[in-house]
Amino acid sequence: MKRKMVSLLAMLVAMTVMLGMCMAPASAEEFDPSKYTMAVYLWPTSNPTVAVMAAGFMQTAVELGYNAMVIGGDISDPALGFQMVDSALAQHDLAGMTYNATEETAWKKLKEITDAGVPVVCIWNRVTQENLDLYGVDPNMVLGWYAPDAADYGYECGLVMGEACDGKGTLAVTQSMFNETEDAAAAGFRKAIAEKYPDMVVLDTQLEGLETVAGISVITAIIQGNQDLVGAFGTTGTSAQTWAAAKKNTGWDGKMIGMDFTAQNLDLLENGDIFGIVAQPIYSAFGECAKQIDRYLRGQEMIFDNPYPSPIIYKDDVPQYRELISNIPVYQGNAVVSK
Repeated sequence: MKRKMVSLLAMLVAMTVMLGMCMAPASAEEFDPSKYTMAVYLWPTSNPTVAVMAAGFMQTAVELGYNAMVIGGDISDPALGFQMVDSALAQHDLAGMTYNATEETAWKKLKEITDAGVPVVCIWNRVTQENLDLYGVDPNMVLGWYAPDAADYGYECGLVMGEACDGKGTLAVTQSMFNETEDAAAAGFRKAIAEKYPDMVVLDTQLEGLETVAGISVITAIIQGNQDLVGAFGTTGTSAQTWAAAKKNTGWDGKMIGMDFTAQNLDLLENGDIFGIVAQPIYSAFGECAKQIDRYLRGQEMIFDNPYPSPIIYKDDVPQYRELISNIPVYQGNAVVSK
């Protein structure tokens, strides 16, 4: 009986410690969010998709009463972005940061952030114990993750594209860069084609970058070099724009599925320039990251794993998403302006 009592006591102590890991030291009665600053690491904010992401975080943080900032902004060099993170850590007492860790250098920088005492919510990448162990990140400093299931929506895009093209012809895949999220989406797409439409050929992935002018050149070359090209899947937010422009330049009439329901992409979808869009939670998920930091600071319960659905939308869905995006404020240089 004594042994059972000791075991029960040990279990209660362990549960108390685990619960404490999810709690911040502030009490609800004395907590004042205006005394805290939270940040999101994002670039380039001139990209329409990234601007919506920034607005989602900033608007929510401000509504919750916090000071908020975007680290990165309108840049195109990740090395410069990391330097800006270092400057922010040195110059500001940050209470939390939303951060995307999709490759090795980003994970190493995440460790530096958390080692500096700043808790992080990961966005657009899943966090596993394997990730944390591999890069030596303190699990108590990572508050959770919010991300779409890229492999899943990539697979769905493959099924849709294969059916739309009658299971024949050549398909292209373009990414902004090689990273965890886009790699998973591309892999899901290829898997669907291989399993369900084995007569179709998927070309090697080409990188279109984040700048539309350079991306148009890459895609124009793909179209001109593959006369049997019938469809394409672009895994980044500007893919719809670059592919639509290249279609006009070349006269190509194949089907294209892109990413993100920005105003520009909805115009392209409505006009028939593209076939579909994956509606990633580019606004809501970033807002949820700000709420997660708020929950941490208030000592409230948090859910660590937060996958988001990302449906494929078509021309008939445009009015619904136009209404949604009409209520999203505009991000302008570390501020959000209501429409």
